[in-house]
Amino acid sequence: MAVREILHFGNPALRATCSAIDEERPDQGIMKDLQDTLTHLQRMEGLGRGLAAPQIGHQVRAVYINAPAWEGFLLNPHVVNRSDETFEIMDGCFSAALSFFGPVKRHRWVEVCYRDATMKPCQEAFRGDMSELIQHEMDHLNGILFIDRLTDPSRIMTRGEWEKRCRVDRR
Repeated sequence: MAVREILHFGNPALRATCSAIDEERPDQGIMKDLQDTLTHLQRMEGLGRGLAAPQIGHQVRAVYINAPAWEGFLLNPHVVNRSDETFEIMDGCFSAALSFFGPVKRHRWVEVCYRDATMKPCQEAFRGDMSELIQHEMDHLNGILFIDRLTDPSRIMTRGEWEKRCRVDRR
């Protein structure tokens, strides 16, 4: 289909709760738009592993993930179980133009029921970084942004500072 424009913080559409995808007639165009847009953003930004439908103006429960550990669609996803244990991670978002990152707490693992691109029912547990990513993208489906989950706003940093810190942490 097409690369779509990303909606940015302040757009009221990002605060809406999304409707379920019609499981009898899923809109393949939305899935293709998500895939094309994320692929484009990854190429342009060198960052990003997931994108939710409301970020490109579709108010439906659809997420596309393209990460080293997992690739695919989560349609009509919902969490069925989660760890009590949490961890903190520096999070950012395409809807903030990846211009800043801030600390959020996420569950160490989540178990999610969803439909894949063929509408086959799936249930899967995601751990660590994948758990964080799935929680971030699913929050978008409920009108929640990562800034709503900041644990300490005084620790927000620019992308440049975050990238410097990541280079130092990898040594």
